[in-house]
Amino acid sequence: MRSYNAARRLFSFLESTSWCLVVFGVITVGLMLFSQNQVSQWGMVAGIAVLGVGAFMAVVGLLGVAQAQIGRAGVDSAEYSQQMLQIARDQLEISRQSLSGNANGKTTFATNVETKSTKGIESASYEKPDAQPSAQSDPLHRMQYKGKSITIEDETYLYDGLSFETRDAVEAHIDALTAPKLPGVRKSETA
Repeated sequence: MRSYNAARRLFSFLESTSWCLVVFGVITVGLMLFSQNQVSQWGMVAGIAVLGVGAFMAVVGLLGVAQAQIGRAGVDSAEYSQQMLQIARDQLEISRQSLSGNANGKTTFATNVETKSTKGIESASYEKPDAQPSAQSDPLHRMQYKGKSITIEDETYLYDGLSFETRDAVEAHIDALTAPKLPGVRKSETA
């Protein structure tokens, strides 16, 4: 990988000199403001000129610091891009090796599983077991839904004296009963 040490050192030097310029400009401005100059016409003009030069040096120094930090950020970005490119190239090489290794007859995990399952080892089943109990094995079964007890009897769901044909129907009924009541909404009376 390419090294950016020279650029880093250059930007560090530029930042240091820029900070020195800022400090020197601030000191110049401070000395001019607090010094006791002659009140003559030329002394005042010279003081204002030195004050302006000091302020200008401080501003240019701050701009130099900003430029040095921007340059250092660019160097960091270039270095990180190189590292990412190297990682991508390594991953590509690993992918090529795995593809060429598979073509040479080397076995992978998937081919090992296929050969073992054909030799009599059963593979795992991902089918969802039947959620509803059969009526033959347990004629009376109880289950809970939202804290309410539901009885299953001969493939019929019983809740609070009511009979439902499906589990979804009894759950919808319980959902309707346990739904929060909205203020100001009344049930409409049907005759």
